Amino acid sequence: MIDIARTMKILGDMTRLRIVYLISREEVTVTELSNVLGMPQPRISSHMAQLREILPLTERRQGRRIYLGLDHGTPRVARLMDLLTTEFEGSGQAETDLESLARVMAARDDGGFFDAAAEALGKRYLPGRTWEGFARTLLRLVEPLRVVDVGVGEGEMTLLLARFAKELVAIDPDAAALNRLQTKATKAGHHKLKCLRGRCDSMPLGDNATDLVMVSQVLQLVDDPLESLIECRRVLSPGGRVIVLDLKRHREAWVREKLGHQRLGFTERELQQHLEHAGFSMVEISPVARDARAPHFVTLQGIGSKEE
Repeated sequence: MIDIARTMKILGDMTRLRIVYLISREEVTVTELSNVLGMPQPRISSHMAQLREILPLTERRQGRRIYLGLDHGTPRVARLMDLLTTEFEGSGQAETDLESLARVMAARDDGGFFDAAAEALGKRYLPGRTWEGFARTLLRLVEPLRVVDVGVGEGEMTLLLARFAKELVAIDPDAAALNRLQTKATKAGHHKLKCLRGRCDSMPLGDNATDLVMVSQVLQLVDDPLESLIECRRVLSPGGRVIVLDLKRHREAWVREKLGHQRLGFTERELQQHLEHAGFSMVEISPVARDARAPHFVTLQGIGSKEE
């Protein structure tokens, strides 16, 4: 059992509380924490060493960088974050730290270019320069595949895929959404699209039926993400891939009531474990987008392969 006195002593330091609050929001490196807090890296490392004694911290290596985070899956962390959010969030210090964190995140080498380009495309008109144009160009470089798109939403991604897929099946439990998609596809002349009513955990398809399954913003809505990913693997042919796009772990509880989310996103570790436990190999997890507006939701991409 963790010593209570030791726990209280470690958490009785404002700098360490600020660090816990920050790593509960984003995975960051020691260098990034140093920039956010305005402290030398050795001091940050010393604080992190003490926090490791009482909290389940996570480490994720990407190239030469080590990203530090907080494992939200334990009751101890859940209780701590409830208390910290109540007492700390909304204070001037928390707001200042979050603003600094947002600047540091925007400057990351692996995401800064795309964030800046997205912002430029949104504010500065350049004839013929659109993200859809970029996407269509890139998709032409990919060999046409049999594709299953699970959870169609407004249908924009599905219609984009319809231009280049060899075969395309759209699956959604909402019959009205499928009808709207089918109408749009017919008007656009996409005759390869087939709409089927179904759920991610029980798709109306046979085994080995497709080469690629797209699961975009769906796993946060289902009761059992692992069961849904196992079903994705079942319908994939050997050598096929699943691509998952879903929100990174956040603390915006309003999405449960307003959007019907079953969970507040996933950590990189959670998403990786779900894919691996479902039987996928060569799993890759990475953040691929960050909303410019608060609360700055981050989208994670997970890719897994079904072994041949």
